[in-house]
Amino acid sequence: MSDAAHLMINVYSGERQLFPQGTEFLITISDLKRGQRFRGTRPGPTFPVNLPFHNDGTDQVNVVVFRDGIGQTALGPVKLRPNAWVTADLMLLPKAGELNFAQSTWRTLPENLRAFFREEDKYGQLLELKEQRLATLLNVVTAAQLIDFEGRSAFSYFEELVWGKLMPDRFLGWVDRALVPLLEKGPFKPSPAGLHAGATRTFKQRQFPFSNIQFSLHENDHHPTRADLVLVEFDMDLYQDLLLHGMLEVLPNHLSGGKTDPRMVYMLRWMAGKQQGQDFAPPYTIRREVAGAAGV
Repeated sequence: MSDAAHLMINVYSGERQLFPQGTEFLITISDLKRGQRFRGTRPGPTFPVNLPFHNDGTDQVNVVVFRDGIGQTALGPVKLRPNAWVTADLMLLPKAGELNFAQSTWRTLPENLRAFFREEDKYGQLLELKEQRLATLLNVVTAAQLIDFEGRSAFSYFEELVWGKLMPDRFLGWVDRALVPLLEKGPFKPSPAGLHAGATRTFKQRQFPFSNIQFSLHENDHHPTRADLVLVEFDMDLYQDLLLHGMLEVLPNHLSGGKTDPRMVYMLRWMAGKQQGQDFAPPYTIRREVAGAAGV
């Protein structure tokens, strides 16, 4: 008798909660060699699926989840195991998703975030407008808190946000120079700096297939009072692969004038983290737009 693989699919909303019990989704599971291996509409939000395990190096599947009126999401490759359960946690965002910063008021922020942000009034303006710039800021600082450098988080080296350089998909800030040698030898790899105007060197995280944080050093800029700080540009790319990053992210954004959407970064980074047992939980969520509320 051939081995079987058991896949448990869980579908979460942008609020990082499972969808209500009984919500129906169209589930499609496929692999590159055999194509479609399962397709069906079932009530969720959890779906146990049994699949044959072939043990020929092809037991990696892609999972696509669709919900009418909301849209679809996908995760892959998910590596199956013989006679064992594997979990695939997917997040499905609404097409008209509202950024919900109810958990992000100045008073509820941890002290280390307030120390980096410094300007309560400017932060309050971003909060009031529900700007995507705030989502980008919170995505990056949350990701940095999860990066370990010899017992210290990457965020512990962040010193001062440059408010005039906060953009929809990136921002600049001053960082302790002691972080630089850690980037040179840590779980980061050099990346082309030419895509970041003024940057002298760029280091990109390689831990996840999606939504890795990137540090671009602006070493020709100098802090007005502190020589121990270096100016860093922070962003998170959707794709780790340089070719995919260029073809599917940089080029379309260049042609359209658009920016990498922090909501996509949030969704992909959350799913990638779950696959590696890491909880990416910025102090905001994404919910279906409330009637009468201003969208983003």
